[in-house]
Amino acid sequence: MGTRAATPLLDTFDLGAAWIWPSMQPELARLTVDLGISTFDQYETGDVMVESSALEAPRRIQQHMSGDNGWVRIVNGMGSLVSACSSQLDKSKIKLNEVVKEISYIGRDKSFGSSDLILISTENRNGQRRIHRAKTVILALPPRLVADSIKFDPPLPETTMHEYKATPTWMANAAKYLAVYEKPFWREQGLSGDVFSRVGPMAEIHDATSHDGSAALVGFLATKRQPGVPNQPELMNACREQLGRIFGKDALKTEGEVIKDWSTEVFTATPDDRVQSRGHATSSPPISPVDGVWAGQLVGVSSEWSPVHPGFIAGAVDAANRGYQEIQRSYTRTLGSDT
Repeated sequence: MGTRAATPLLDTFDLGAAWIWPSMQPELARLTVDLGISTFDQYETGDVMVESSALEAPRRIQQHMSGDNGWVRIVNGMGSLVSACSSQLDKSKIKLNEVVKEISYIGRDKSFGSSDLILISTENRNGQRRIHRAKTVILALPPRLVADSIKFDPPLPETTMHEYKATPTWMANAAKYLAVYEKPFWREQGLSGDVFSRVGPMAEIHDATSHDGSAALVGFLATKRQPGVPNQPELMNACREQLGRIFGKDALKTEGEVIKDWSTEVFTATPDDRVQSRGHATSSPPISPVDGVWAGQLVGVSSEWSPVHPGFIAGAVDAANRGYQEIQRSYTRTLGSDT
């Protein structure tokens, strides 16, 4: 549950979703307050570095802060948000290390209180199958993964499958490089840590220093790289060398570094995501299929189902709220048809 670095040294830092924009994402901001989660401002004091060409030295540009769209990060990382949300659930209802393989609509069943019965088939690491029963299935994974990895009986409508496959998973073909340091030396140089580069291998770099002062820089690898390629030493070296030519020799003295390639994560990316350029979805699929037996029975709540903030953590909050409303409407319709 959640997006965390796989290496203990790097557990303090987020290699997945990392930022919140409170002024533009008020629902998410309110959720952090309601859950008692602390945030801190993204460090932006100082100048920005720009790499326009491999033939030119990096340029230093004064940063003009508007103060309108300040971004923040969560103390101890996004894992704190995941933990806080999951703590609200009945622990006995959380089944880990089981992959959903098939979802079957059975229909009205007297043994299930005359409600619509749905069977969910899961598989554990040992290949053992288990069947779960439900009235409604909430899909908390990207639409493309739903279409790519789960068998439905009866099959989803063709229009629904097309919509799911056509919805890109935000950042699914992205990769991040993280470098940890003894101290945030760039701040002493009057730099914010923000970098924008046309040279690469990283196209964008930011200060990733934690709330307690653990220093780090994080960069997004340019999309021209080949997604899914293993973390070769050459790529790691190239990222470190880029930091060196931008920030100086101190940037070469890392205390830890890692590349997280999300395109290799089977629970994040599909083959379609690996061949498409990085970008937000321009539209979201309906929160539930509009016709057929699955209408009102399947409810999508991952970020890509949000028409407001698709791809952002705020999108997941928005989609969850919309999903809850859809379930309420579906139950109301069912009660009405039974009277």
